[in-house]
Amino acid sequence: MRIGRSSVHEEPGVKSGMFIAPNEHAGYVFDRFLKGKAKSGALLSIGTFRTVQNSARMHSAGVKSKFKSYMLDYDETTTAFNGRLVELLKTASNRHEFIARLMGEEVAQVGLPSLEGTSSAEHLARDRRLIGTLEKRLEPHAFVTSLPEQLLREMKTMLSHVSGVPWQSSIFGSDALFAIAQRQAKKGVFVPLNGSIAGDKLLPELGLALKKTGQKVSVVDLSNTLEFGTAPLDLVTKNLGKLPLSDDAVVLFTARRLDNVLGYHPPHGRLDWYYLAVPARALLLAQDKGILGTGGYGYGAFMQLLIRHSPPQAEVVTPGPSLIEALEALPSKPAH
Repeated sequence: MRIGRSSVHEEPGVKSGMFIAPNEHAGYVFDRFLKGKAKSGALLSIGTFRTVQNSARMHSAGVKSKFKSYMLDYDETTTAFNGRLVELLKTASNRHEFIARLMGEEVAQVGLPSLEGTSSAEHLARDRRLIGTLEKRLEPHAFVTSLPEQLLREMKTMLSHVSGVPWQSSIFGSDALFAIAQRQAKKGVFVPLNGSIAGDKLLPELGLALKKTGQKVSVVDLSNTLEFGTAPLDLVTKNLGKLPLSDDAVVLFTARRLDNVLGYHPPHGRLDWYYLAVPARALLLAQDKGILGTGGYGYGAFMQLLIRHSPPQAEVVTPGPSLIEALEALPSKPAH
């Protein structure tokens, strides 16, 4: 992949396509950390639909930006799908057609409901009817759950919330967000890349390419990748240090609910995940102090540290200045 005059070598990875369908439905809680960030830098994000929605939120309210949104994944099947998704975004006439074509349906056969002149409640009702129609037309696979089945399952979960907020805060249920995402796709904002965020090629080479073109990175979304041993916290953070991060750069990630381990209970029962927004500076400082990885904080312990320095019962775990102060007070890592 060419970025400017530099080459970013994509790495071969797994080929499963297991994690394409979105399973975290409250990404809208990140809105205040995303809005306006497109002015100061690019987005690097894991998760197919998560990346598209993050990018749309960053560019909301008419924000104009020269920066790209990089869709990162170690799964080659997912990366290939990401490329097809961008093409689908370009050509779908509206979000209903987008949803139907995601299911592999010919639009003329489905009979899409109108999107014009309807209230929020009517929109939700029509969207539910569309999903119900698509579900009836879908032929279940006998032994494995197909991607359309996975997508429909997650869409039904989003629509099941009485408030309608998870659905209407997504590109599936928001005409405004879908329109922003479509404009970005047509302008070539989305760049799918395959590789490991903990490896020695993808992020280091991407960081070098961005530096040569004078670009910054303002948002990095790691999804829940840190929970897997294949992307250790210390190696990922080391690679973050090779990116040209903006002064206000933030790192977003999610974690499965482990209340009994972490002693933290999100205030809304509807949130099945922890949502965390951490200043990139804090992660890099922890890395510089040598407290991450072997002999220091593992993933769970570092999560507890973040929670201790965050407002109690916050919707998003957001460490305050006390975290930076605590890290700065630590002795520096011995030089080798």
